[in-house]
Amino acid sequence: MLQCGAAAPVQAERRILAAQIVPFYIGDDVTDRDAFRALHGKGISLLVSEEAQPTCADYRLSDPAEVGVFLDELSALLRERKE
Repeated sequence: MLQCGAAAPVQAERRILAAQIVPFYIGDDVTDRDAFRALHGKGISLLVSEEAQPTCADYRLSDPAEVGVFLDELSALLRERKE
């Protein structure tokens, strides 16, 4: 069966990578809710929104600038772990 929406690529990636990594998904739209649900309890999902809203996302970032800060800090942390 053909799957559509944001959840399908998340589910496919999860099957491929299985236990090798912890997947995370960042989204800011209603269409991302399926992906948040697909990752719930299986990865990390981040909603980008200035206001809290009902979601299956694990965390919320306020805006794209905060996403940039998060990604910069995550990248620095991962570099430290490799050293």
